[in-house]
Amino acid sequence: MLIARRFGLNIQVAVAESAARALTLARVCPGRAHPGAGELHALSIHALFDFSDPFQTLEPECRREIEAIIAALESLGIRTIGEFMSLPSSGLASRFGKMGLELMSRLKGRSEPPWPGFYPAELISEEADTECFDLESLSFVLKGLIDRAMARLRGRAERAASVRVGIEFEKWSTIENHVREWKIALPVPQGSAAGLLPIVQEYLGFDMDRQALPAPVQKLIFEVLETAPGRGAQRDFFSKQEEESEVLDSLLGRLAQKLGDRQVFKARPVERYAPEGAYVREHDFEREAGEGSFVGRRPTRLLVNPEPIEKRGSVLAHSRLQKEWHPLRWEGPERLCGEWWSHSFSRDYYRIATAEGEMLWVYSDLQPGADRPSIFLHGYFD
Repeated sequence: MLIARRFGLNIQVAVAESAARALTLARVCPGRAHPGAGELHALSIHALFDFSDPFQTLEPECRREIEAIIAALESLGIRTIGEFMSLPSSGLASRFGKMGLELMSRLKGRSEPPWPGFYPAELISEEADTECFDLESLSFVLKGLIDRAMARLRGRAERAASVRVGIEFEKWSTIENHVREWKIALPVPQGSAAGLLPIVQEYLGFDMDRQALPAPVQKLIFEVLETAPGRGAQRDFFSKQEEESEVLDSLLGRLAQKLGDRQVFKARPVERYAPEGAYVREHDFEREAGEGSFVGRRPTRLLVNPEPIEKRGSVLAHSRLQKEWHPLRWEGPERLCGEWWSHSFSRDYYRIATAEGEMLWVYSDLQPGADRPSIFLHGYFD
């Protein structure tokens, strides 16, 4: 929105469960985050253009079809969306064809049109009827389910990023809840049963140690909830690099599951003289935590020479530019250090959102001298 304002554009933003409904609300209900059902029903019948498909209506044939439907509705005296929704569904197909049925279905929230580039992912689910009493017997059945699910993922060149394990107990009268489930977010996406099964076993084993199974298990369900792109290459019979990579991913996933995401990362060696800095984090398992996690982000505009600024209470001031900023949020710090033998420095960087609409990259010098300030402006995030 800030960029649009700079170009003198007046835009409206709406959030809804579909692109079509959001576009309609932004056009006809500006400034209303949650308009009521009465307001939606009072919309002009011409709002069908947006409810149909905001992208498809750019095509002349589709637009002419919807224009014909609107003209027919107006000839019947129907002027609003609410009046259209009150029509009996039994006569829609004969009067307005397939498009009329689709419009009614989307208005009532029964289906929504996909947009270009969006393809609903097929949920991979495997289940088996069984009779298990402990983790060992569950693992035996679970391995078969995971094998089949991983085979389907390999055919789609994908890896499992989040899975769900569900069990249904026998209907004993002594227990209230006959269903138990576990949702496991994998720190490292897994592409084989050999890598995934130990992670699931540890997760289930830890929970079952605290709460034992109250009755025999009669049904076991395994689902892949989220996926990540995987290697689609054929197995190399002359190299074990792929197998070693799968084993390493499994080990890292188990460690991250046990020790926590922030305690585990994959390191790649680099050529540096300092032993403690001779690696970089190739893959960090700490998931993005919204706006509060900015490590690794860099500004789009970087100053050649950092500019000294002053902190006057809660206000940041730039003496040379005669400018002030009122910080709304500080993110950080991210500590960056230089080599002691070449260019020694130690800084804590912060990403600061200001009331003036600018996002600043500011650092605090951890080795300030007596003749220089300790806070500098180093860049801007656009």
